[in-house]
Amino acid sequence: MLQSATPAVSSISKNSPVTAPPDAACPRCGLTHAELNQHGQMGCAACYQTFEEVVVQATVALHGAKLAEAPPLTPPRSVFTGTERG
Repeated sequence: MLQSATPAVSSISKNSPVTAPPDAACPRCGLTHAELNQHGQMGCAACYQTFEEVVVQATVALHGAKLAEAPPLTPPRSVFTGTERG
């Protein structure tokens, strides 16, 4: 069910070109760029490094940015007053 709701890389590339060497293939599982375009799913964890540029371009095409921009973290306030004894 999740697979049908997730757009394949090929559908993203119609709107903005996703580039990768046409002969690029994952050294671990052998997934090719053509197969990634066809199925829209990585084959293993090493695919994310192999197709890093494709992932970045697809993320920008979908979300408009490479990285999530979160507000800066504030340090937690202390719950200890300094008078406690262990």
